[in-house]
Amino acid sequence: MTAEFQLGLLKYLVQEPDGMQYIPDVDENIFDLVQHQIAVQVIRKYYRLYGIVPGQVAAKQFLEEEIIDTPDLNKEVVTSLRNTFDDLYTLIPLGDKVKLQDTLLISLQERQIDRVFTDYADGRITNDQLFMRMNKVAALAKDTIDDIYTDGGFLVADRHKHYDEQVEGHPTFLHDLNMLTAAKGFYSPQLIIFMSGPKHFKTGLMIKLAVEYARDGYKVYYADGENGARSVRNRAKMALMECTLRELFDPEIEQELDDVMYRFGKYMGGDLYIDNYPAGVKAVGDVKGRLQYLKEEYGFIPDIIFWDSIDHFLPTNLIDQKRDPRIQIQKVYHEVIALNKAIGCFSFAPSQVNRKAINKKVFDMTDLAEDFGKAMNSHCIMAICATEEEVEQGIRRIIPVAQREGVAYKGKNMCMIRVDEERMIVQELDKNDFLDLGDD
Repeated sequence: MTAEFQLGLLKYLVQEPDGMQYIPDVDENIFDLVQHQIAVQVIRKYYRLYGIVPGQVAAKQFLEEEIIDTPDLNKEVVTSLRNTFDDLYTLIPLGDKVKLQDTLLISLQERQIDRVFTDYADGRITNDQLFMRMNKVAALAKDTIDDIYTDGGFLVADRHKHYDEQVEGHPTFLHDLNMLTAAKGFYSPQLIIFMSGPKHFKTGLMIKLAVEYARDGYKVYYADGENGARSVRNRAKMALMECTLRELFDPEIEQELDDVMYRFGKYMGGDLYIDNYPAGVKAVGDVKGRLQYLKEEYGFIPDIIFWDSIDHFLPTNLIDQKRDPRIQIQKVYHEVIALNKAIGCFSFAPSQVNRKAINKKVFDMTDLAEDFGKAMNSHCIMAICATEEEVEQGIRRIIPVAQREGVAYKGKNMCMIRVDEERMIVQELDKNDFLDLGDD
């Protein structure tokens, strides 16, 4: 960062109403110049003493008092400090404000989430404390705090209002995956992320989950951002028939497919609606508008939404679309969860892991450091893991990486599956047999 830009960061702290929230925790080490580092310390001390940001006159007076109390400052640094405080209150160009805010926000979040991950890895905090602290970090990027307190109340005085504290989840077709969750399945307004490296069958698993939920009578919406609606439809039909793409278009299978799809909808009432949204162009608001149309036109309100891939969607606000990509993804996750809550559904989404984690046998919390926005803003992160040998055998391990509720990964609690990508087959394996084989 240039010295001018770093001065802009200091200006943002004292000039902008949003800047005040960053003062207690902003890291002076993001600044290169000594006078800027000391300026942060002075501003922070004033804020801690008085609970407000100093105006220009008060700031310069407070600086002079600090200079007197710090006799070891050399004359050159003192002169630079005074010049810096003279410049602090010159107006920030309007076009610079978003960039300055994002730089401060990302720096602060990175610093805090590193501490959270370190404390969690060292066993100093529990799983519940982990998410409490991540929620606090995530709140820095939120526009509002609406609905935070809607479930609050007194434990004793309100005891007759909260009979149904235990939530019943909606199970997937994978028993061991359900057993990794606290509710034996998933529920509104959860956002569940499946992270993995390339060629780990992320989209295949998403389509299979969508098909099986629809088979069980759920209304499922698939917001595709990279495959194309035709491709997703074909793969969904392949999952229904457990056939190859070539077999799908064999005239001899046509009547059987029609019969299966007829029974599919007639007896359970479920269905799968698929739309395509060009990657990097469409926003969460576009999906929201489309769902409103489907509700009005067909009475279709999804129980479950699949975002494939959520990383390809933009935040709805045009200003947010120009912000740092890490802020954008946080905004998208906030919007998706708000949408889930509004219509009473839950969502699944695949996402890539960090590059350094691609070849790891087990994906864990430390691998989320660069993608902390995903960890902070989702309710559950599962990892689809596989060694090169397991990929060859068609084996995948689904393990819990981070959950607000449910079990943590301790080496053996996982869901084992065998996949046949050509036929869109996902079969659950007995993990105990797999673990026995692995121990030999």
